[in-house]
Amino acid sequence: MAQGDVNWVNVEGLFRAADGIDAQGRRQYEILSRLYGKVNLVDPAVFGDDKGGREFYAKWSTDVKDWDDGVRTVMDSTIATGYGVTNMARAFKSADDDTTHMADDLGRYLSDGLPPLGGGGGGGSNIPPAHLPPNTGSGGGGGGGGYDGGGHIGHH
Repeated sequence: MAQGDVNWVNVEGLFRAADGIDAQGRRQYEILSRLYGKVNLVDPAVFGDDKGGREFYAKWSTDVKDWDDGVRTVMDSTIATGYGVTNMARAFKSADDDTTHMADDLGRYLSDGLPPLGGGGGGGSNIPPAHLPPNTGSGGGGGGGGYDGGGHIGHH
């Protein structure tokens, strides 16, 4: 992404996605629990106590353990992904809230009749210069916002 591009994050959409991922992780866990509740996949008695049964069981139990490790890894990864998306949404929401408060504070400062940014009368203002992105016109596609080059920072 070019430095001047403006992007928006649909925080509520991220929270909904995280909820869906969490639900999928819980579903995977329930399916695995039901499977193990119905079938003992590694009961040596099922395969018999003769040489062929013991040999088959040795191979079978290794394969089942590998399968179980894989299924649990997928389930754990799904749950961890949901947790990560939730934390990402929280971070974006916090940044948006902070930015909104700063813009509101600036708006109140300017509406109180104080000198505009850049000052007047040679002394300048007591607000440090902002590090604004290059002029992006309407703020990019799809929703407005951004910096319009005329001292207005939009909020979506």
